[in-house]
Amino acid sequence: MPRKAYAPMEKEARLRVPRDPQDWPVAALALSLRAAIWSTDGDFCGSDIPLWHTEVLAAWLGVDPR
Repeated sequence: MPRKAYAPMEKEARLRVPRDPQDWPVAALALSLRAAIWSTDGDFCGSDIPLWHTEVLAAWLGVDPR
C-alpha cells in the first residue's frame, strides 16, 4: 500500500501503539482500511484495533495451523 494511503492516520496510530513506534504504519493501515491486524506482536494489544493470532484465525476458519 502506498504510504499516502495510510499517512493521514499516523498520529492516531502512534497514539494507539506507543510501546513500539515502528509499528505505527501497520496500525495506520488497519485504521485506514477498518481492518484487523494478523500478528503475534503484543504491542498491538490494547490498541482497540481488532487483532488476530494464527491459532485463533485458523480455528475460526476451521483449518489446522500446522
